[in-house]
Amino acid sequence: MKLNPIQIHILEYNFRYYQKLSPNNKLKFQRRVKFFLLNKKFYPQGGMNITEEMKIMIGACFVQLTFGLRPIKLRHFSRFYIYPTRYYSKITNLQHVGEVQTDGAIVLSWQHFQQGYEIPDDGFNVGLHEMAHAIKLADMYDDDDDFEGNSLFDYKDLVRFFKIGKTEINEIKKDKTHFLRKYASTNIEELFAVSVEYFFEKPEEFRIEVPHLYQILVRLLKQDPANTHFTTFTERERKKST
Repeated sequence: MKLNPIQIHILEYNFRYYQKLSPNNKLKFQRRVKFFLLNKKFYPQGGMNITEEMKIMIGACFVQLTFGLRPIKLRHFSRFYIYPTRYYSKITNLQHVGEVQTDGAIVLSWQHFQQGYEIPDDGFNVGLHEMAHAIKLADMYDDDDDFEGNSLFDYKDLVRFFKIGKTEINEIKKDKTHFLRKYASTNIEELFAVSVEYFFEKPEEFRIEVPHLYQILVRLLKQDPANTHFTTFTERERKKST
């Protein structure tokens, strides 16, 4: 199960996370992108034309987030609706740049998705934000056979995240200069999604400014992007055993 040369070129040219991987992990990343995209359908909105680049970049975004975890397809979320830019949501009656719907749809503004990767260190990445919501929701669905009755995340780590998260939400509300943007204090789910953005875009600062929250994300996602010699947990565990 491999990507074709054009698809690999898209990753090599556009995706910094992929560019930094070892040759072996690049192959692993390619297989996971292909695996993720197997059951996905993409629906153009607002005059969009869905391209191969869009599909590969969206798949790569998901794989980036879950690369330290076991491979999953995220079967429950099989439909992607892509708008050229900010769009009106009938669910909230507001303008959005992305959303995850419980019926299995993920909606994205392609302009804002692209900006998330064109500006890699501003703490804003709509793709990672919405994928974070999707994996948290999918982890709760019994009908998603990706999980086969086993949570994607370690239960004790999730409990730890909720405890730390509740405290941090209060800190964000009180502190106008908090490292995480104000939107993270909306609720625990938005804290998780915003934290994921900062985790990958500002990892060194995150580790210094909010170390307890950063470290629980390291445990949940089994990655440590602030590590200069970045590896996933699974890589390090394999090295120890050889």
